Amino acid sequence: MRFLTLTFLLLLMGCAKPHDDPATAITIGPDSTPRDFTVGQSSTCEIHHIQMQRTSVRVVYGLLRSSSSAQARYEASKTAFPHAETWVGGGCVVAPGISATNAFIYTCRECKKAASNWDSQHDYH
Repeated sequence: MRFLTLTFLLLLMGCAKPHDDPATAITIGPDSTPRDFTVGQSSTCEIHHIQMQRTSVRVVYGLLRSSSSAQARYEASKTAFPHAETWVGGGCVVAPGISATNAFIYTCRECKKAASNWDSQHDYH
């Protein structure tokens, strides 16, 4: 029993999301309705000072592994292209019929260009 408890705790601790920002944590709704991360958020990009688009992105569940290139990209994204996300992390557990499959976020066309530029310069796929 002790082994199972320890294994369960280790699995929970290993769950990851793309950002440390609590706003990216998915709250599971009763009807798998997409989570809306645009509520209460500015629709103006703080880096490029332009209007962003409300975009539906997929929610990714499971244990996410991070490579050194993914970590470098994440660090660059914080200051150069914070609104270029194409998905949000939903945690480790998926509850069929309950867990959200999509979420709404704001995306910035200039952040997307900057991310694409960074990806091509750093051979990131």
